[in-house]
Amino acid sequence: MGQINSHKRVPKCVLKQFQDEKYFVYFWDLEKGWILNRHAESINTEEGYYSEKMEAFLRDNIETPLGHILGFIKRIEQKDPRFTMGNEKKDIIRRYVYALIARSGKMLTLINEKSIYAQFLSKQEQHDHAVISGLQGAVDLDLFGNWEITFIENHTSIPFVLPLCGTYSFSFNGDTMFSVPVTPHYAITFMHPSAVPKYVVDDVMRLFQVVEPYQAMMFNKFALSSELKDSCYGIAANSRSILEGMKTEYEKQTAD
Repeated sequence: MGQINSHKRVPKCVLKQFQDEKYFVYFWDLEKGWILNRHAESINTEEGYYSEKMEAFLRDNIETPLGHILGFIKRIEQKDPRFTMGNEKKDIIRRYVYALIARSGKMLTLINEKSIYAQFLSKQEQHDHAVISGLQGAVDLDLFGNWEITFIENHTSIPFVLPLCGTYSFSFNGDTMFSVPVTPHYAITFMHPSAVPKYVVDDVMRLFQVVEPYQAMMFNKFALSSELKDSCYGIAANSRSILEGMKTEYEKQTAD
């Protein structure tokens, strides 16, 4: 049986959300400087990067549950952006973020340096080991366990872009938050515990809404900055023009 073409970090189910009407995902390769038309199946992949067992684990425990969250987000009433969300859904979201961290190149390097087993493992086994160890470490630490979770809805003509690291942090009204874009119109957002009293009343959360194009562009700049700091691999979007605009601005800034 042939090896699976594994997505190294952001799963295909999320990349597919950033397809255009012709099923293309536009991808800005930050290393080469190219903007390419790609299919979700081929972005940041490597044949045999993970084992079949690990692929099944990620599908059943991370990606399929995340699909239910995407449906939940889209059902929140736009006219009344208040909602409640049970712990089960919050746990699904946290596991997805844990998986993004566990699948990073930095986690792989860290686990290989710390583990006495790594030297005896194949490359594929090292990749699997890093994911399992990273996920368990995040659970043991209860990472982001006391951070509240909400969503940002983008009403503008400027779509959210997707950094291949999967997340980016930002400050809102002085409060620390980080976002996880999951479609061009929605991003999962974690808020620091100190900010929770401002936005949560009787366990009812507010959906944040982006209504001005400059706000959407601001989030996209955060996404680019995060990718440059993390892996410097690339940015995905459902629009070539939005990436071309970001690329032009970035090149002007770096040329100065």
